[in-house]
Amino acid sequence: MGYYEQALAIDREIGDRRGEGADLGNMGLAYAALGEARKAIGYYEQQLVIVREIGDRQGACAALGNMAVAWRQLGEPQKALACHREALRLALEAQDPLRTVQLAWQLAPVYEDLGDLPRAVALAAFAASRFKDMQYPQAQSAMADLARYQKTMGKAPFTKALQAAEATLQQIFSEILKG
Repeated sequence: MGYYEQALAIDREIGDRRGEGADLGNMGLAYAALGEARKAIGYYEQQLVIVREIGDRQGACAALGNMAVAWRQLGEPQKALACHREALRLALEAQDPLRTVQLAWQLAPVYEDLGDLPRAVALAAFAASRFKDMQYPQAQSAMADLARYQKTMGKAPFTKALQAAEATLQQIFSEILKG
């Protein structure tokens, strides 16, 4: 942690706001890895203020996504949902396909926590399909998540779930983009 604190002090001294935001995000990730989610959120919140000030949409997506994961770890699915939805909105607006898929995949278990399995299935099916199309290594993990949600719901195999999920997925993305 000492190196991050030194980097943060240097970036603040020289006025490097982008570096300062990155340092705060890295400190948040370090605290999250240590199991200190609440402390991590504090750093992500500081990061978010800075990246918004400098217009760094990718940084905002990262801060919000990381904050959402931490809120979920603390058992706060509504706060996790709000952060994930805002991050996903930014990714959709930026037309960033990989970040959109990653955030959608991370949002699925939040909906599961909230008892909304149809949305969890829709997002997991979307992520599994897109990750596979992109030949992204997370495709297998997303497929496993989808299978778990389907088992819980008693749904049909992947192809049918993906077809059924398209309408739900479009509804989710539409709601997110409307704010």
